[in-house]
Amino acid sequence: MEEIGHGEFGELCEMSTIENTPERVCVRMPVEGKRQPFGLLHGGANAVLVEHAASILALHYCPEGCAAVGSEVTVQHLRPVREGYVEGRAHMLALSSTGATIAVEIYDSQDNHTATGTLTVVFIPPEKLK
Repeated sequence: MEEIGHGEFGELCEMSTIENTPERVCVRMPVEGKRQPFGLLHGGANAVLVEHAASILALHYCPEGCAAVGSEVTVQHLRPVREGYVEGRAHMLALSSTGATIAVEIYDSQDNHTATGTLTVVFIPPEKLK
């Protein structure tokens, strides 16, 4: 698998990859700068973390010459986070020749399970992205 960066949005969210294997991808993101008006981590930030960690894992399985593109993301927010960081831990749920469904569990700095999500990706040729 060719190593790619985090892209503009991943960099904006200050994401860092702390584990990247075909079995598991872990991505960390600081809470600071991603809070909603009540001081809690914004739910959309959880969705971004799910999509980002799962997309990195999908690249391990993407056929050569194709891109892994998200088609559906779901997130269940389980407990609030106010500070520190969150870490998305992605693993494969289902894989086919045309796509994958990946689960991501999100934990806070104290290793409390704070959210769960899934991302479904489709593998498509890059020329179809135009």
